[in-house]
Amino acid sequence: MEPMIAVRAFVSPLLMVLFCIVSPSRAQSPPSSATPLSRFIDRFYDEKFAFAPSAATDAGIHLYDNHLEDFSRGAIRKRIASLKAAAVTLSELRSARLSADDQIDAQLIDNAIKAELLDLEKIKSWGRSPFSYINACSNGLGLLIKRDFAPASARLKSVISRMAEVPKVLASQKTNLVNPPPEFIELGLPMIEGFEEFLKSTLDTWARGAGANNAELLRLFEAANKKLIPIVHQHVTWMRTQLDNLRARPKSKQGSFVLGVETFARKLLYEEMIDIPISRLLELGNLALKRDRQQFVETAKLVDPTSSAKTVARKLGDNHPPAYKLIAEAQAIVSEVKQFTIDHHIATIPSENLPVVAETPSYAKDGSFATLISPGVFEDKIEGAFYYITLPDPGLSAAGREQYLRAFNRPVLYNTTVHETIPGHYMQYLYEKYPKTKARRLAVANSTVEGWAHYAEQMMVEEGFRDHDPKMHLGQLSDALLRDCRVIVSIGVHTQGMTIAQGARIFEDRCLQEPSVAKAEAMRVVDDPTDLYYTIGKLEIYKLRADYQKLRGNSYSLQEFHDAFLSEGGVPIKLIRKVLMTEYSQPVL
Repeated sequence: MEPMIAVRAFVSPLLMVLFCIVSPSRAQSPPSSATPLSRFIDRFYDEKFAFAPSAATDAGIHLYDNHLEDFSRGAIRKRIASLKAAAVTLSELRSARLSADDQIDAQLIDNAIKAELLDLEKIKSWGRSPFSYINACSNGLGLLIKRDFAPASARLKSVISRMAEVPKVLASQKTNLVNPPPEFIELGLPMIEGFEEFLKSTLDTWARGAGANNAELLRLFEAANKKLIPIVHQHVTWMRTQLDNLRARPKSKQGSFVLGVETFARKLLYEEMIDIPISRLLELGNLALKRDRQQFVETAKLVDPTSSAKTVARKLGDNHPPAYKLIAEAQAIVSEVKQFTIDHHIATIPSENLPVVAETPSYAKDGSFATLISPGVFEDKIEGAFYYITLPDPGLSAAGREQYLRAFNRPVLYNTTVHETIPGHYMQYLYEKYPKTKARRLAVANSTVEGWAHYAEQMMVEEGFRDHDPKMHLGQLSDALLRDCRVIVSIGVHTQGMTIAQGARIFEDRCLQEPSVAKAEAMRVVDDPTDLYYTIGKLEIYKLRADYQKLRGNSYSLQEFHDAFLSEGGVPIKLIRKVLMTEYSQPVL
């Protein structure tokens, strides 16, 4: 589900990895013989994970669990040189005759190299944004306590080792950030404040349990935490002062977060393989918004012919479970969507297991109402996923509690559960080992990952989930409008001079969002500039499905298409199209 606020865990290209997907049968098949390209890819990822230890932990690789990222300028220069050397080697390998599979893997690595170099050399997020620094610290520690890949005492030892490196990471942030855009610091402040609170409460509580039978280990943790908390608090104070100083500067002297047309286009190309002209992307976003808004108005009339569409949508909030029933209702919905997926031949579910639905643990709270947490793709000690629901804070007033629960109205809860579980992200987790190579298992294209989950929302409504209930449809359309406006605002802000205030007005007026949500959504494009991938990915999947149906003719089935799509993991849709339609070339949109 979308976060309550625009501040989310930011993952830069330095740290980015994917939780992708493998069928049990394919996972057990013997590996193919190594090729020069596959050996190069192994070396490439070895170097990548050595540079980004928290990303390695995220992926289920535990060789670097005692370390955090080195963001010193020397390390960044070394990484740039390493990437450029890798690009030369890859070019030499691609000059030889490659198999069709190797061609795809080579393209994925080429994309990864170009995306990271774009970030390091052109965008320079390491010199403009605090996100990577704070995320390396919070994720670096948080992942070690979230996942039971080793005994808690062993993970506590790694936690203590990483805690010792946090000051160096934060010092690099102070050194590297020169005149950062104040918007970045504004968004980063709640992140570092949350990290301080994490150290004081969540981590401390977990460590006391993990070290309960080892007094010396617990003593080492207590000493490390006692030393670290004041350092982080001082960093919080420094960032607050920095934000005040940056805001005091004339606007013309402030740093800008805007990418510009060329960089925006290159980022889309390298990360998503979207090479559609920006003007056409904007046109597609406006067309999607027009279509979805018209459906929204028509569907609202089916619910209540006497009220405006926005009033009808607001009234949906009246129909929500009480807090004590949220978990149970979400679990029942998961079972319901699973059965519908089976009965209506939506997709093959390669496991009888369902995600565990539970209250979001304190260490996993990131501002989201609901989220799916699954192991890294190379994790071999643990399996299964958690569908976390964030219950209202007990300290909220009765009015605040009611306002919070209104966001969990039943139509939205159904739509969110489809997105996060079946046939959305949980299905992607169940298929995460289907891709047959390392490059594909680690590939990340948000237009594929989030595009699929967003596609699943609409597809399930079209297939009759909940008997075409107009309230369910309205909940789905409300989320669709939000994603449509992200296309318009992200392009507007980063390529056309649109202000955040103007973007917020678009969310409020054209996408029927409440003012607080509209402002948060407009700020979202600051730290996620190409956040058009939900809608564009969904549209690409619908286009691929139509072309695939035309190609397959009478042998086409929706289930077979979905199984084939999921089996390719998180690679860009342009490459999935190449795999599924080798002899039928059509544009992605």
